[in-house]
Amino acid sequence: MRRLYLLLAVLGLVLPYYFLIISSVVFWLFVYQESARYRIPNAWLFVLANLFVGVSFALPMFLFFRQARLETMGAAAAFK
Repeated sequence: MRRLYLLLAVLGLVLPYYFLIISSVVFWLFVYQESARYRIPNAWLFVLANLFVGVSFALPMFLFFRQARLETMGAAAAFK
């Protein structure tokens, strides 16, 4: 039974990091895809924010700048 507890403790330590890594990689791919699509400069800053703070900070920050870009693109299209 002690071995089962140890195994569960190790899994409890490792699995959250595994899911965190997967979500970070997916976020990075999303950032680079959307940055290329909408020509958002300095996409590496959002990856850096993800590495130093986390997805909970970097994703909303990226969405804020993405939305601002979309609004300026929409405003520019309205004047054509």
